[in-house]
Amino acid sequence: MTKRQKFFSALGRFFKNFFTKNIVLKIVVVLFAILLWGFVIAEENPEYTKRIYGVEIDLRNEDSLLAKGWMLIDRSASTADVDVKCEIKKHGSLDSSQVESYIDLSKVAAASSMDVDTVTIPLEVKYEVAAEYGTFEGATVDRVDVTLAKTQTLNNQTVEVETTGSQPEGLYVTTPSNVTIASLTGQQSQVSRISKMKVIVDLNEFTGMEPGIYDVNLPVRFYQKGSTEAFDFITSNGESLTTGVRVTVRACKEVPIAVNIVGSDEFAEWYECRSRLTGSTTIKLCADKQEVLDEIEQVETEPIVPRMFATVEARSCTLVIPEGTTTVSGQSKIVVPVVLTVTEKMESKDVSVIINYSETKPGIYLNGEEKKRVMIRVTGTHSAMQSFNESWLSASISIQNYLQGTIRLPVQITFTGDKSLYDYELVDPADGVVKIVLITMPGAGAGPGN
Repeated sequence: MTKRQKFFSALGRFFKNFFTKNIVLKIVVVLFAILLWGFVIAEENPEYTKRIYGVEIDLRNEDSLLAKGWMLIDRSASTADVDVKCEIKKHGSLDSSQVESYIDLSKVAAASSMDVDTVTIPLEVKYEVAAEYGTFEGATVDRVDVTLAKTQTLNNQTVEVETTGSQPEGLYVTTPSNVTIASLTGQQSQVSRISKMKVIVDLNEFTGMEPGIYDVNLPVRFYQKGSTEAFDFITSNGESLTTGVRVTVRACKEVPIAVNIVGSDEFAEWYECRSRLTGSTTIKLCADKQEVLDEIEQVETEPIVPRMFATVEARSCTLVIPEGTTTVSGQSKIVVPVVLTVTEKMESKDVSVIINYSETKPGIYLNGEEKKRVMIRVTGTHSAMQSFNESWLSASISIQNYLQGTIRLPVQITFTGDKSLYDYELVDPADGVVKIVLITMPGAGAGPGN
């Protein structure tokens, strides 16, 4: 190796060792590079491309689409990734909120120009970037295939209101039988299937609620003719249809019905009247406030004046509904059927009757301590008792076949009046038996008693 070659070789090793083994120098170089990069950023602020992921593709002028008789039912893409060339200082704050992506539905022609129920059309996607954030460079979606369907509109449609569940305890919930939808627009093929619409109110949802008026929003169910199964229906705005229903919740209480019989003093003296409701014996009352019902124990009929003779007759009587209440059907006047049974009052009279004892055998006598009278109770109607004669009653005991001794014998009652009008019974003695003592006078020579 020549001296020249040796010189350059030694010089090369020096610089190699200087740059690879000198740690201090390495740190200085790194710091210098950072400072240089900071200077470039601060002074030059170069632009670089940033990709924004998942930018929503909006729909514009959808109203114009509906005006032309079409509605959107599907599209091939709803988001796109967008590339934006932006100053590097703004990369950190650049996101999807600074990027607008949309398709213009006003470019769709009127439905009258096409004879199909659905059509798929490619529409260009427009992109706009906020001016202070840079410029649009590209996106993953250039066109969106939108699927459109012809629309049909129905006006002033009736929706049936149906209830399910049971009435809450202490409350009565009422709903209208139907509500009206002013306008309904949807896919023509679906609208043509509609035969009936209804909403369902669950009465159980109102358990424990305070009386009042509530507006509830409920989904509408759609039915084909002859089908009991609802089918899915989407309106032109892409949502299911709901409608409001006004629900009235009132306090409710079941109370007994009382028949109000009003008779004169004369009627009360001669007759008694019994009533029988041939229908329900209770009625449910409703009120806007619970405290109104708390004071009501029963509901009476209007006063009924019975006839002054024994009869059975049917009457129709109006109930007196308390002020501030109605029946569950909303009526403030209701008629109930009543059967009246008018009968004469029954009266009883206790009559003291002498006991007639028959003749005894020769030489046999009563000892004189026997019962002289019995008490007989006679019962009949008021008018019958006015004609009753005590002489119609007699009492007797047959003793002609007995000899001396103590004997218990039944009392025989004879009544000569009209037995169809009167009832009678022996009340004293209660068992209907009288004890007598038969004796033989001295020297008569009678045998022993039975």
